[in-house]
Amino acid sequence: MRHILDTRRRLPAVLAAAAALTVLVSGCTGQDPNASAKTTQIVVAYQNQTTTLDPVRADYVQTDNLDQALYDTLVTYDKDRKLAGRLATSYTYNAQVDALTVTLRDGVAFHSGNKLTAEDVKFTLDRAKSLSLGVFGYISSYASTEVKSPTQLVIHLSRPDALFLGALSRVHILDHALVAQHAGADQGQSWLLDHEAGSGPYSLKDVSSGTYTLSRAPHYWQFDATRPDRLVMRRIDDLATTKQEIQAGNVDIGSINPADRDSVSKSGLKVTPTTFIMAYVYFNNATGPTADPAVRRAVMLAYDYAAGLKQFRGNVGSLAAGPLLNTLTCRPDLPTVGQNLDQAKKVLADAGIHDLTLTMRFQPAFADQAQEATLLQSNLKEIGVTLNLQPIAYADYLTTLQSKDTIPEMMLGTASPVYPDAGVDLTKQFATASIGTTNQSAYSNSKVDALISKANSSADAQARCDLYKQAQTIVSDDAAIMPMYNTARLKASRPDILDVDFASPNGNVAIEQLRIKK
Repeated sequence: MRHILDTRRRLPAVLAAAAALTVLVSGCTGQDPNASAKTTQIVVAYQNQTTTLDPVRADYVQTDNLDQALYDTLVTYDKDRKLAGRLATSYTYNAQVDALTVTLRDGVAFHSGNKLTAEDVKFTLDRAKSLSLGVFGYISSYASTEVKSPTQLVIHLSRPDALFLGALSRVHILDHALVAQHAGADQGQSWLLDHEAGSGPYSLKDVSSGTYTLSRAPHYWQFDATRPDRLVMRRIDDLATTKQEIQAGNVDIGSINPADRDSVSKSGLKVTPTTFIMAYVYFNNATGPTADPAVRRAVMLAYDYAAGLKQFRGNVGSLAAGPLLNTLTCRPDLPTVGQNLDQAKKVLADAGIHDLTLTMRFQPAFADQAQEATLLQSNLKEIGVTLNLQPIAYADYLTTLQSKDTIPEMMLGTASPVYPDAGVDLTKQFATASIGTTNQSAYSNSKVDALISKANSSADAQARCDLYKQAQTIVSDDAAIMPMYNTARLKASRPDILDVDFASPNGNVAIEQLRIKK
């Protein structure tokens, strides 16, 4: 995986510091997109390295968070998590659910000045297929695009796929003429590390040492003067530092620890639950000691879920009841997780398992995960199991998923649907075909595969829902993963920043929707 070492251009030190730290809060006035009374800015803190801006890697949250402001997608999800058009004004499946007819919005221009056409959509989809990485995992059924006119196209699929339309909310449309100019030998991947070719509400102005400065696009098709003139995305990995910077006025919005909720609120800042996620432990279901279901069940019975939710997540959320996030529809009635040390010991004894040693990886950048890892280690000690803890960076973890043999025995983490559909999460996490990419547990069950396949090829929403429920029940019975609790990241922000609770399709704050109250 490439890392951004050399930036496109750098500000002088004084100007760079000002771009990162200056906070101007005056609202814009007037309707002229080329003029404002004063420059407005929002500084957004984010965690972990952004390795590329290439939209094909929008499967990385850090990349997607930036690209949602730099680019447009054909469809998106509104504030109520319902599918809505963006660049597409209409989109219709055929009866077989293997072709999608799309009409594009007329009059949209990229930041380069090039006009958006169906050729740009075709190029974007074809490029993702050719590279076969990143977001192509969400649209793997894509076969080809038939351009009917500058604003009309038909997307052909290799199989019936009712999830494809929603997946387009994660596919950012590229200016194909601009990318072609910088294609090089890798289809533009090197150039797109720190350049953009979008048509979104913001354009990229500067990249400097993990800080990205975005400027409001004056000719955006959905121009809104209450958007800030400038967005500054600033990397801060430690949430305690983020809190300090927000309270000092150097950052305007960022994640905080649940334990800091009350003190931050009392300081006059707004605290909003956002980014609804599920905390999990992923097991390697294919190799090693966790390939044994008895081992997985014992670990699941040992953890003190209630203590973890209270102590490390500030009781923001609820205990898990099944493998999927509770904000999704189409979930069966499954039992809530709970600790039972005696039952855990019995499971191991009945299976003849003794002197068990396991290894779990976790991300030390997240204090709550480090604390959860230590609690689970202590809980397992009570049933005679040794748990070794090994930190790992998320980018390094992703490389381990390429083979069943390198997937960690256990990995502590959090996840949210790549877009809000139960079928997406099931396909991503539990379909055999997803092993090597998004199936983080190397789980494989032919019955689950058949249910998912049947559901994803059906145009009947209720039938799909029933099949998804059946699949979740089997996954739960197999103890494929260890769902812990449904929780949320807390965002602290200036009180005059609006729509902090507007979620992007990836579940994080939709930064392109942030507004400043006049």
